[in-house]
Amino acid sequence: MMAFCDLLETYFNEAAHAEGLARRTLKIAGQDVTLQFAGEATANLMSSALAHLEVSGPVESPGGLTISMWNGARAPSHYVLRAYLYTLANWWFSYIGPRGELVDIHGGDVLATYIPDTRLMSVVDLARNRAFYWKSDTSDPPYYESCSPFRTLLHGWMRSRGRHFVHGAAVGYADGGVMMVGKGGSGKSTSALSCLSSSLQYAGDDYCIVSGNKTDGFEIHSLYCTAKLVEEKNLEAFPGLAGNVLNPERVTDEKVALSLYGFRSSKLLRQFPLRAILLPVITGGDETSIVPCSAHDAMMALAPTSVSQLPFSDVTDLRYLAEVTRSVPTYRLLLGTKLDEVPLKIEELLMSLRIQTPREESAHATSNQ
Repeated sequence: MMAFCDLLETYFNEAAHAEGLARRTLKIAGQDVTLQFAGEATANLMSSALAHLEVSGPVESPGGLTISMWNGARAPSHYVLRAYLYTLANWWFSYIGPRGELVDIHGGDVLATYIPDTRLMSVVDLARNRAFYWKSDTSDPPYYESCSPFRTLLHGWMRSRGRHFVHGAAVGYADGGVMMVGKGGSGKSTSALSCLSSSLQYAGDDYCIVSGNKTDGFEIHSLYCTAKLVEEKNLEAFPGLAGNVLNPERVTDEKVALSLYGFRSSKLLRQFPLRAILLPVITGGDETSIVPCSAHDAMMALAPTSVSQLPFSDVTDLRYLAEVTRSVPTYRLLLGTKLDEVPLKIEELLMSLRIQTPREESAHATSNQ
């Protein structure tokens, strides 16, 4: 399917020639990533969530990923690709599998999906470190795509580099922090945002990246400098963020999307060693506390949402997440109504883990299994 990717690259170059080429250079989880867009407006919309990871100058590593994004404002010049994309956009149900995979394209070194709801096609060429993100119409991608852009592409490529996506929030210090996991509405975002007013720093709200292994330890890497709150009323707890709402004209059931870049840039942390996994639980009581839980409970909170939201995921992701939850201390974060207690309890936990000896940490991890 390299020929298909070659045709997409030519199509992008045609669009960029017409609309103008815009580039952004990033360092994500230690990997070089170049974003290139047909048009500056699209570049601004789809790169703002990654702005804290931008670096100056061109990418020097030949092994970095290049992601090209454009839309269907102009048809491709090649008649075969033109026919394929036209029929895909209009008769997609004959082209995609149960997870959106393009049945005639997806496989081997090429990972490919088309999501009809958003009209977005994502293709990753692992052999040549290139990826393509094409929208079949000219409308802007929905807010959740601009809040966590290119997550399908990045997930597929990053895991080939030993870096795995997780659906979770992350806060901590340069010498260690925690990852909070669970289904939507469990309190991850509220807990992470409550830490902005503390000494803790913020690495992510909805997705982050984990690398490493149980022998050398695991590392959390920041991915997006955005946050999403499930309910409008949750924004009232963070009045300082009201001016950072990305989707002020929301439809019913749409989450409140926030940008932390600029206003809270000093609180953004690119990476830290993973010291513990927390499972937020809204109790309805007043007090917040942290109590141990099993690795199995952590896996059940982490794996289903991580895997279901990433169409390129498979047993490789599950095995890695299982290794993480078995190797790192796991706890329930019992959330009370006093949000200012959340960062205090996390700080206390990190302090206690910092003074533990390796033998004690190992014993704790073993007891969670």
